[in-house]
Amino acid sequence: MNTFKKDDQVIVISGAHKGLIGKIIKVLPKSSTLIIDGLTMKKHVKPTQNSQGGIKDLHKAIQWSNVMHYSEKKKMKSKLKVTVNGKTKTRSLKKTKEDL
Repeated sequence: MNTFKKDDQVIVISGAHKGLIGKIIKVLPKSSTLIIDGLTMKKHVKPTQNSQGGIKDLHKAIQWSNVMHYSEKKKMKSKLKVTVNGKTKTRSLKKTKEDL
């Protein structure tokens, strides 16, 4: 289930970039992935008529099972809880009870 939205603060919990903290730039629900600010990969690009070649940093998508929501105030990772009050839904972190 997708609980992530654009501009949420997240931390990577597994993989080569474990411990990286960043904001979500884009959510890709069909492939269950996220693009996070600061999570990049290096790609070797050949020169063309329009652009120079070289090594460029490109954003890399990561599975949303490998990230958790992060509280900047408490410096903790946490799961998300959605509560329904009448017709409004509020999203909050379980450990810190902080609203998003």
